[in-house]
Amino acid sequence: DLAMHYTPHAQKSVSVGGAHSVVQGREPIALQIASLSGSVFVVRGVVSQDTVEGLGAHVLVTGIMLPQPPQTQTTTPFCHSISLVPAKDNGHTIPFAFQIHNDALSLLSGDMIAAAVNPQQAPQPSNFVDTHNHFPQQIKQPPGLFG
Repeated sequence: DLAMHYTPHAQKSVSVGGAHSVVQGREPIALQIASLSGSVFVVRGVVSQDTVEGLGAHVLVTGIMLPQPPQTQTTTPFCHSISLVPAKDNGHTIPFAFQIHNDALSLLSGDMIAAAVNPQQAPQPSNFVDTHNHFPQQIKQPPGLFG
């Protein structure tokens, strides 16, 4: 039933560590959702913003996943990004109704700890060409972002 809340050309992706799976269309999405059945997602945070044209929304959900039945694996942090677009019926927009157009779930494996930024690392300067002279010629990058 959940797959019916996706647009006909929606995409859904799941990323676990270095493995990625992207599917498109309601039937493949339903199969991908079924692969997560039984898991419990404990939500820790939700943020949302409207899309640039003001008609849709982008939702970011974070939390932990508890595999069911409990296995030797411990809880796994997750980040879930969902793009919503206005729902339509026979070409007409349904007021205050949305469908999922893009759904990306990332289960953050333990190797993310190794990628954590060292707070003692100094920012690395980057050369940036600004043809309109709006920004300084050197932009400081956050530590660890590009190197």
